[in-house]
Amino acid sequence: RVLKDDPRAIFTAASKAQAAADWMHAQQPQPEELAA
Repeated sequence: RVLKDDPRAIFTAASKAQAAADWMHAQQPQPEELAA
């Protein structure tokens, strides 16, 4: 239904999902932090 009302909704959702994935990836400890 949302896609019928706004065909760009899938792109908006994908963009927000990518931003969330990037943020989660940035929260992971770096290898040098794990070794300390």
